[in-house]
Amino acid sequence: MAPRRRVRSVATIVALAIVAILLVVLGRPPGEPVAVPSPSPPRVPSSPSPPAGSASPSVALLSPPSLAVPGRVSVVRLAPTVMSVAADGTSVAAVRVLEPGPIRAEIHLADVAQDPPAVRRLVETEAFVNVIDLSGGRVAFDEYRETGGGGFTFALHVLAVGTGQRQQIWSGSFSPATFRGGGGGPKRVHPSARLALDGDRLAYVHVTERAGGELEGELRVRDLRTGAERAIARSAVWIEPVGLDGSELAYAVGGSPNDEIRIVDLGSGRETVAVRARLIRSAAFRGPFVAYTTTDNEQAGPFRVMLRDVRDGSERQLDANGTRVSLSGRHAAWYTAGAGPRGLRIFDLARARETQPLSGAQPYFDIEAVDAGLLLRGGDGATIVVARID
Repeated sequence: MAPRRRVRSVATIVALAIVAILLVVLGRPPGEPVAVPSPSPPRVPSSPSPPAGSASPSVALLSPPSLAVPGRVSVVRLAPTVMSVAADGTSVAAVRVLEPGPIRAEIHLADVAQDPPAVRRLVETEAFVNVIDLSGGRVAFDEYRETGGGGFTFALHVLAVGTGQRQQIWSGSFSPATFRGGGGGPKRVHPSARLALDGDRLAYVHVTERAGGELEGELRVRDLRTGAERAIARSAVWIEPVGLDGSELAYAVGGSPNDEIRIVDLGSGRETVAVRARLIRSAAFRGPFVAYTTTDNEQAGPFRVMLRDVRDGSERQLDANGTRVSLSGRHAAWYTAGAGPRGLRIFDLARARETQPLSGAQPYFDIEAVDAGLLLRGGDGATIVVARID
C-alpha cells in the first residue's frame, strides 16, 4: 500500500568507483528546522526547474562515521532531509525536502568519482517526490500533490540530465474516495509505485480510478527513444516493477491465495512465474537472481529473506527474519531483525556465502546493494553512507 503522503525510503543506491574516502555535505546552511507538513497543503503548480547544472548551495566536509565495514567508506549528507536516492555508475541522484513552509522538493545530482564531487540541482518542485530512478543519463521521478480530503494529483516525468529536457510520461487526478488511511494496511495499487529505469526503457504502473475509489494498475514499459509503450499486466490488488535488467523485466503482482514475482523476456514476450509465495513484502531482481521477503502473517511477521536462482529454480533462505532485501551483480543485502544482534548483512553471490556483516554506532535504515558495495541511509534521515566491499 502506498499511503497518503508516503515517501518511499528507497533511498538507497549508489555505485562507487571510489579510491579514497569521500566525505561530502550537500545542502542549505545548517540550522534549518524540519517541520511537519500541514495535513492538506493546497494544490500548487510546479516551480520551473532551474537549468541543468545549476550549483547546489554549499559543499563541506564531514567526519567519518563510526561504522565497521570490510572496505572503504564515504559519506554524503543532504540537509535537512533526504527522502529518496538512486544511482547509476558513479552518478547519484537524491531528493531532499525543503521545510518548513510550503512543500518543496529538489533533485540533486552528484558524481562521487570526483573529489569533491561535482553537484548539480536538476529539479525544484512544490510537490512530494516519492520515487526516483537514474540510468543512462536520465532521471525518472514523480510529483505527488494532495488536494484535500485524501484526494491527490500525480505526474510521472523523465528528465534528460545533459539537456534538462523533461518528458511527461503520464498524469492523473484522484478523488478523496481513493484514500484508505495513512499507512499500515495491506499492499495496494498506487501511482507512487516503484519505477525501473534501465537505459532507454522505463517500467512503471499507470493507475486509473474505478467506482468506489478503487484503483487499478497497469504495468507498462516505455521506449524512451520512440515513445512506444507496451502493456505487461494489470491488477486491482497490487502490482509494481521489481527490476529491469537488459531485456528482462521482473514484476510483483498480488493475488489470492498467493503473490507472485514474474519475469518477462521483452524480446520474445515469454513470461515465467519465478516466485509464488503467500505474502511478498519486498523484492529485487538482478539476473539470474530474485531476492524477496515473505511471511505467512503480514501484520506480525517474521519475514523470511529468500534468494532464488531463476535458471534452475534453486532457492535458499538467507535469514529467518529480515527486511528490505536488495540485489546487485555481486551481492544480496538486507537488514536482519531476528533474535540476536540486529544489523546489515551481505551475501556474496559468486562465493555463495555471507560476508562480514556491517555494524556501527549510528542506526541505519534502508539498504541497497550496488555493484561495488552498499548504500545505507542513516537513522537521522539525512546521512547517506556508501560502503565499498573490496
